[in-house]
Amino acid sequence: MNVSPKTSEEEAKSFAKEEDSPPKTAGAELEEGKEELEEAKETVRSVSSRFLKWTAEDVFDWNPDYAKTVRGILTLLQIVVSALVMIMVGSGCRKDNSFICHTSASFTFVVASAALIQSTLLVICCLLSKKGNSLIKASALELLYYVVFAIFYLLAGLVLETNLRHNDYGHHAILAGGIFALTNCALYILSAIWSFLYFRKHFGGPDEK
Repeated sequence: MNVSPKTSEEEAKSFAKEEDSPPKTAGAELEEGKEELEEAKETVRSVSSRFLKWTAEDVFDWNPDYAKTVRGILTLLQIVVSALVMIMVGSGCRKDNSFICHTSASFTFVVASAALIQSTLLVICCLLSKKGNSLIKASALELLYYVVFAIFYLLAGLVLETNLRHNDYGHHAILAGGIFALTNCALYILSAIWSFLYFRKHFGGPDEK
């Protein structure tokens, strides 16, 4: 195998240069390590900054205006009234550090608990994201949700009021719980009407902000 004289000369010069260069001291190696560490830190900061910016602006594109809309106000009222139903029915069923509830009171309490959880999740989703709010608002599932809970609250309120006996323990609290249940039924009906009108008007078109 033939090696060109030019290549041999270049290799010899490179080898001689390496021999002539002084060996790296511990201090120089430490400085190089510090520089590499600073570069790594800067890279991590840059990536973290881009991720947080993407998360805050794209994923959680906050929508505080939701609480100012008719739809948002109705949902917030539904949360408050559901909590009042649970408090009234729960206090009416409490006796001697135990809970004694008729079937109607238990049914109403379960309906109020489910409505409270669902409405709270709905508010969180709509407040955290404008995109999520637009998708939910343009979906028929929200209308179905309002209709279902309006029916449940209507049944719960009527059953609770018709089965109430004045000699029952805590009947005043149970009576108040039934009234609040019917009130929430009306609120869910209003939400269903609003959702139906919006869905009918904007389905297939651009959503409202």
